[in-house]
Amino acid sequence: MPGFRGRSEILPAVLAVVLVAVMAASVGAQGMATSTPAGGVGKASAWRLPAGTGAGPVMFYAGWGADVRGTKLSFDIQRTDTEDLFALHQNYPVRGLWLGLAAQGRVKYRWGILGHGWVLVPSSATSDESISIQGTLPASKNWRARTDWWFADGALATDHGRGRFLAGFRFDRFATNFEEPESFSGIVGLPSDRSDVTINSYIPFLGYQLLQDSPRVSRLKLSIIGFPWFLSDMKYHDTVGGLTVLLQDRIEMKKLARGKYFLEVQAEYQRNIRSLGAIGLFARWNALHAETNRISISDVLQGTPLSGEYQFGVNRQSWTLGASFSMAFTTPLSIR
Repeated sequence: MPGFRGRSEILPAVLAVVLVAVMAASVGAQGMATSTPAGGVGKASAWRLPAGTGAGPVMFYAGWGADVRGTKLSFDIQRTDTEDLFALHQNYPVRGLWLGLAAQGRVKYRWGILGHGWVLVPSSATSDESISIQGTLPASKNWRARTDWWFADGALATDHGRGRFLAGFRFDRFATNFEEPESFSGIVGLPSDRSDVTINSYIPFLGYQLLQDSPRVSRLKLSIIGFPWFLSDMKYHDTVGGLTVLLQDRIEMKKLARGKYFLEVQAEYQRNIRSLGAIGLFARWNALHAETNRISISDVLQGTPLSGEYQFGVNRQSWTLGASFSMAFTTPLSIR
């Protein structure tokens, strides 16, 4: 699996597409317009849609993220109408520096588009893997886990009262390499074991943003987006040295999965800094759960044909706390 450097090579192109899509709202404009908060004419805001057609300032973000409860992966093979024959579970934190940007533009009266792009600069973590095999004692080991995670989204927004309704789509790529196993317990595992997982999620979402302005001084925004269904394609490989129960030592799974839910909440506070722009603070929490349907398999157990099913699932929650800033300029894309 490519590392963070390989992901970084394609990320700028993805973020560029997001920004170009947002800036395209300025085509046909007669110039760049500033936002007009309630109560008077204010400066251009990276949060509110411009008063006329056009694109507003770009917002930059940097924050520390952590998966406090741990990302959970599960894989099990099950005989029909019996307990799990084989079950494997991985639990590991995802930590690192999040870098992001956001931009927006107004297409026409009351309608605009928003775009975001985020990438995680990861730190290494330890994953705890537990393995249970029917008729044997539980086994476990630890891995060094390194995660590459980035996402990009776009949304259509329509003004409503003090906020706006959102409808959009997010592409989320999440991949982890597991290396250097240690602390073996039980009958399964060798130092040469390797494992990796890649999950691409295609997430439609609906949401609402509540905006509160103090003209020329500060702004407060609360956003919530989510959806009860989405699709993910999952690839999971795990080498389990000494695994003779399935007459093989490597698990390989590639399957389209159904997302059970996606939810994200973000709060931001921003304050103007004279004519230079604005700085702020933000906090974000998101959660995602997806799993494959149970799928029939044919395998061999000690020379006896086995009919059963397998299933793979992921459960992920994440917090991010950090700072934001925007410069006092708008994008140069406009046609007179």
